[in-house]
Amino acid sequence: MTNKLYHVERLTNTPTHRLYHVDYSAKTSRLRRTDITVLCREENTESHSVEGVYEIVRGRFHASEVNEGETAVTLLLTQEHSATKPLVIGALDGAAEYWYDRRDCDDLERSTILAEVRRAVGS
Repeated sequence: MTNKLYHVERLTNTPTHRLYHVDYSAKTSRLRRTDITVLCREENTESHSVEGVYEIVRGRFHASEVNEGETAVTLLLTQEHSATKPLVIGALDGAAEYWYDRRDCDDLERSTILAEVRRAVGS
């Protein structure tokens, strides 16, 4: 898996991307375009092996790329509740909204994922 880290600056003269707010519900995720335009450039690329564990610090923009036929799981651990909606980077001239279907893992998928996470973090 490759993880790309991005440097993002708010600019008005030469923006390359736009920020979107993310709203989550039980069955969908909705990205809503904001008026915030940014300059976004790739800063670093990290490679992670199977069963690898890594961290992304809060407020850091990144993109994970997985080879075709492979699966990656991202777990988000937070310690405090925030009323601030997450932000993602989108196309400068992107649509006003994007909708994505979400689905719950079934019991077998959930237990398989948890077993893999426990093994990866050594607990």
